[in-house]
Formats: sequence, structure tokens, C-alpha cells
Amino acid sequence: MAKRKRRDRPAGRRERRRPSARRTRREPDLIDMAAAALDGGPIALLGLASSLLAAVDPRSDDPPDPDATRAQLVEALSADPLEEATALLAAVAALSGDDVLGRRVARLAVDHGHALPAWLDGIAATVPSAHAVELVDPFGDMSEFVVGATLPDGQPLSAVVSVDHNAGSVAVDGFLVPESVDVVVDAGLGSADEGDLLARPLAPADARARISEAISHGLLVVPAPETESWPSARPSVEWLVGLLPGGGRGA
Repeated sequence: MAKRKRRDRPAGRRERRRPSARRTRREPDLIDMAAAALDGGPIALLGLASSLLAAVDPRSDDPPDPDATRAQLVEALSADPLEEATALLAAVAALSGDDVLGRRVARLAVDHGHALPAWLDGIAATVPSAHAVELVDPFGDMSEFVVGATLPDGQPLSAVVSVDHNAGSVAVDGFLVPESVDVVVDAGLGSADEGDLLARPLAPADARARISEAISHGLLVVPAPETESWPSARPSVEWLVGLLPGGGRGA
């Protein structure tokens, strides 16, 4: 396991409490993953928060574990005095759009003397990209929608959502990448054989409408589409897509 980096702490901040031996035995996995994700940057931490939210999503094809609900996840992280838990809880609050939880996290951070990364502390000020792109194959069987945003500290994020039109315009895959829309599109076109993909500019509002429709359609499919990144990335994709303007035209 990678050694944790030590994060500098502003003067006057209290030192982190060390986990007790009992805590270390009981829940080392999540805290260690949170520490690694916090050191790994926005994609890593948002990805972990997204996978946790997906696991307790009542819309899941499989009935959620009654002992693993979103409320229980929030309470477990809230009770943990470690910086990693607070940061993960902040990411959960952001992705779920829970303003009440967001204010609760802000109070916890102050109470515990935790300094969240600038991008996470101000994540509510994330700015959506002014353009979106649809990459479509010549026969119109598949589309990849690319939408983006910029975090408060200037870091770019993009969501890529694959939609299978033959299956009823269903979202079958999706994930976040730490690049701008233009970089992602250029990479997609560059990796495809000549003529295999066409890039179509799309109004962000229309992209939001079509991606949201595709995700909704996917929730009706049994068994639900599943890849290495989907549906674990669905909450993070829905968060970024939700930043785009509404009122767009669907497929």
C-alpha cells in the first residue's frame, strides 16, 4: 500500500487524532481508501464517493443491503474524527446535492480542525463547460457524450457517457476524466480508425437532457448495464451533468 503523504496544516489547526487499535481493526479499508483518494486528487476522491453512493442507491437493479443505506454511510463518516472521513463525507455531500449535509460537513471540518483541499472546499462553485460534444459512429448505433466542468481551483473535469441506441438509447458506461472536453474529444478521435467516429457539437442543455434520458432508460433494463466503471460512476456523472443548464431537447 502506498505510503500516505503528510499534508501541511495551517497554524493553529489541531492535529489529527490517531485511530485506536479497535477502529483500525474494524474499518481499515474505507479509511485507507479515503486517504489514498484524498492524496490522488479530485477524480480519485469523487470516484470513491460515487462508488459508495452507487452501492446504496435505491434505484439499483439489486435490492440494496438493508444494513447499508445512505443515512448509515453519512452517520458512520460523521462519527469518524479523521480528516480522510471528513473529506470523503464532503465529496458524498457534493455528489448527492445535499446542501444540509454540506453545511454539516463544514461544521465538522471546523470542529475537527480539518483543512479540506481548495477544490473540495469550494466545489459548489464548479463551473460547467460552455460546450459539449457527441461522438457518434457512422451508423448511429452508439454515441459517446462528452461534457465538462472546471473546479474552483482551475482543474478541468469531463464526463464521458456511452449510449447504446440499438438497445433503446441506454447509458451503458460512463466515467469522469481529469481533462477538458476538447482534450477528451481529440483523444477519442485520435484513437479511432479514420471515419469510425463523427464529432457533433451539442448545446450543453441538450447534452444534459439526452444523457439524463439515457441514464433513466438504463435503470429500466434488467439486468442493468455493468462495466468496470458503471454504475459505480453514475452518481459522479449525474452530478457533473446536473451542473449543465436545463431546458434542453432530448433525443
